[in-house]
Amino acid sequence: MGGNEKKLNFYKTVYPKMMRLARDAVMATNMVLDSKNREFTFEVFGLDFMIDDEFETWLIEVNNNPCL
Repeated sequence: MGGNEKKLNFYKTVYPKMMRLARDAVMATNMVLDSKNREFTFEVFGLDFMIDDEFETWLIEVNNNPCL
C-alpha cells in the first residue's frame, strides 16, 4: 500500500450521502411516478453511484427497470 491512502468509515461518511441522494431523487419525481396515487404498489429502482478520490458521492443514474 502506498502512503496516500485515506481512512474511511463507509457507514458514517458515504452511506448517509447515498441515502440523501436516493431520497432526493425519489422525492423529485414522486408526482410523476405515482400520478394516480395508487395504494399498495411499489417500484423497483437501480441507483448507480460514483465515489471520487475525496470520498464525495455522486448519483450517476437511476434505472426504473433494473435487471432482476
